[in-house]
Amino acid sequence: MDLLLFARIKKYINEVINSDSFNNLESILQSIVYLTDGTIPISPIISVYVSNPTENMKYLFDISAFNNLTNKTVTFELHIAMPSTPVALEFPGNVEWINSPDMSAGDFTYCLVFRSMDGGGSWQGNLAYSYGGAQ
Repeated sequence: MDLLLFARIKKYINEVINSDSFNNLESILQSIVYLTDGTIPISPIISVYVSNPTENMKYLFDISAFNNLTNKTVTFELHIAMPSTPVALEFPGNVEWINSPDMSAGDFTYCLVFRSMDGGGSWQGNLAYSYGGAQ
């Protein structure tokens, strides 16, 4: 790579990092909320939730923190740490699964991603990955 091009790229990256929209990496950091029940308090500042169900769990997507979701997309992750004896999980009826996730194995953590294109009226759910189990 020639030095002039490298210098331009470096200058651009520094301008982006120092801009108000980037705000010193704050825009890529995500808060994690550890759920104590099945209510997921979907928020403009939280996009990762962790659930450790010990018994059958019914999840509810609470979007009441948003004032106006017109023309907005909402996306969040839900990490479910399944106990060694798997429990039944129930999701809202307005979730359409992109892939029918099999979360029947115990001692696994399942990462689900949910997205709504219509302000929370309907959701697409997807099992992004899982890890754990007997090694």
